[in-house]
Amino acid sequence: METIKRLKDLRDTLAHGKPEIVDEQKVVDVEPEVWDALESQWLETVTPEFVDQSNEDTKALWRTMLKCAGIGVHETLTAGGHSLSKITH
Repeated sequence: METIKRLKDLRDTLAHGKPEIVDEQKVVDVEPEVWDALESQWLETVTPEFVDQSNEDTKALWRTMLKCAGIGVHETLTAGGHSLSKITH
């Protein structure tokens, strides 16, 4: 459940981000890179290890939920479709 909490916290940060107050002054000769200015604390959260662990944990949670509900994956689908086309030359 720790992973789910961390994922929810990350989601909340991205959806409802609050500005960071930075008390820093720099004198530069060139324009700063836009991306550098947009970096935030949430970037520290999204590491390859966190992504891998989150993937494993959410898959395990999904399997547990299906098992407890006594249903198969196909029963969770609400829409779908298929088609078959014959290509003639």
